[in-house]
Amino acid sequence: METKAFRRGSSAVVCAVAIVGALVAAAPAGAVTVGTNLNQTPAAGAGCEVLLIPPPSCSFFDGLVAQTPPGQWRVTSARVRTGPRSGPMRVTMIQALRSKSGAGGIICCTASSQSGVFTPPANSTTRINLNLPAVNTTEVVDNEQIEVIDYLGISLLNPSASIAFAPAQFGSSFFTPAFATGATQLGGGLPGLAPMVNAQFEACNRSSSGASASATPCAPRRFSVSSRVRSLGNGSTVRITARVPSAGSLSVRQAGKGKNLLRRTSSKAKKAGTSRVKARLNARGKRILKRRGRVKVLARVTFRPKSGPASAEKLRITFRG
Repeated sequence: METKAFRRGSSAVVCAVAIVGALVAAAPAGAVTVGTNLNQTPAAGAGCEVLLIPPPSCSFFDGLVAQTPPGQWRVTSARVRTGPRSGPMRVTMIQALRSKSGAGGIICCTASSQSGVFTPPANSTTRINLNLPAVNTTEVVDNEQIEVIDYLGISLLNPSASIAFAPAQFGSSFFTPAFATGATQLGGGLPGLAPMVNAQFEACNRSSSGASASATPCAPRRFSVSSRVRSLGNGSTVRITARVPSAGSLSVRQAGKGKNLLRRTSSKAKKAGTSRVKARLNARGKRILKRRGRVKVLARVTFRPKSGPASAEKLRITFRG
């Protein structure tokens, strides 16, 4: 799953605006505020029309101040300073990848998670409660160390939405149209301006960032399936355990070619965390199990969140009678 994601991003070009803060170290300790200082005087108040050719929707982030500190975090709330018009928007965590070997520069960007849609009043500062994962970590993809860093951004969803912009030395990055969750797209540069949004980040207690024992637990960032299954009943059914990043649904079917030995099964994942789904042999599989005492099947376990793209992993299962 990770390899495919990185390869998909690698086909894109580097953002027009460099992500200045990509290697800036921060000192995470319990909770921190990430983003723009909202108390300064805005340089502008506008929507997507701040861009040269106004699009119907757009997303922004300032790589200098919006970088997630090292470790694993939960974004618990955000504050947004709006412009002269009231319209729908959402907080967007925008993820960038970079090889630690220095090959290929920064690969940007993917919407790793987003808030629900909200419509704050014009010319105001509005607080929004959130529950979004955010990371600044290194993962191994095809034996290569890849930095994975989330940035705090804002998406304006139609021409009526507006936000205050602060003066910024290095400007910010923009994307059109506004991100859909899980979407990857190229960005451009907005010189001299940064969106006025910041957020409260709380360290996860399973992070390597030095968080205290009282730090909040965090949901898994990605879908994963345990290789261990539990046999149930007469052996023709097993229980599969998965870690899911949000509410959604789990399903199981046979993968690959050949005679199908599995029934299609599914279950609901009510929230992020551990969830389970059963894999069952069909009538043909049960006959083989009764005759041979053992059946090996390659299954595909799929997670479909309530919003965003589905994820899948293959799992080899041995049924024993």
